[in-house]
Amino acid sequence: MTETGSNLPLISVIVLTYNSADFVLSTLESIYRQDYAGPLEIIIGDDCSRDDTVKICRTWLAEHESRFQRSTILQPGENQGVVGNYNSCIQVSRGEWIKGIAGDDILVDNALSLYYNKAMEDAGKRLFLYSPLRIFQEESQLQAPEKLKLLQGGPGDSEIDINYIFKKPSFWTNAPSFFFSRKLMEDIGFIPPLFRNVEDRPLFAKVLASGYSIYHLSKPTAYYRMHMSNLTSTMAGAHYAECNWKTYQAILRPSFPLLRRWDLDLRMLPQWYFFKQGEKNKKVSLFKLGCRLLWLVYRMLTFVFTLWPTKVKTK
Repeated sequence: MTETGSNLPLISVIVLTYNSADFVLSTLESIYRQDYAGPLEIIIGDDCSRDDTVKICRTWLAEHESRFQRSTILQPGENQGVVGNYNSCIQVSRGEWIKGIAGDDILVDNALSLYYNKAMEDAGKRLFLYSPLRIFQEESQLQAPEKLKLLQGGPGDSEIDINYIFKKPSFWTNAPSFFFSRKLMEDIGFIPPLFRNVEDRPLFAKVLASGYSIYHLSKPTAYYRMHMSNLTSTMAGAHYAECNWKTYQAILRPSFPLLRRWDLDLRMLPQWYFFKQGEKNKKVSLFKLGCRLLWLVYRMLTFVFTLWPTKVKTK
């Protein structure tokens, strides 16, 4: 039986802003256009913007408050960074499901209904989902979205569990597409504060390390804006290597049996060396080759002596 708007759960849409005055109206309008038939709340977490972001948001909310069951703007006394801002918004939200988005990105008009319908498969056990993104720079490009580059972010048509990391330890994610349940977030203790301004890898890893699976939507649910002040645009390759290595060490590594840890250690060491060097060069390539050779020797020994562990259990 199809659910009606009256018995659909509340979805909290969290908008993370910092000096987003040039873009935030497009983000808010994309939330307003959602075709999800259930109730919505919107929580804007502004991380001490120095421009007119808050003024613009207040004016827009006053004009569109009837669209939402609840709306609020959080303004901390000092800059918290992305992770602190996100966690603060999650903790004050009331929705059964949570969708976060930056104040410069745009949701596809049916994003929330796509997420909810997918989440309800398997008797509602799909508690964390993500999807591909479309990348754009100018809003005029959105007139022909099918021509925009598609950012996939992982396996195209399968669920991800902790064993996926064993196959691809240098995983990457699509943070603007994350959709998750409050139940899961409370169970894992919210977004790990491993980095001040990087929430995607630590959150993805914490979900998997806690025994949950992550589910994939085949259709894009958001447009990801690339511009000069975008955090991703300012991150170098060595920074990504640091995120990979520290996320692995702090969150993922303890989830694996001893022999698998050794295997992954060898495969992740080039990430450690890359961020320590600070620049991709011949030394990094040679170090990676050496680790690869050691890994091959290790794999041969483990198979010869039949020491290979079974898969890690998931929820």
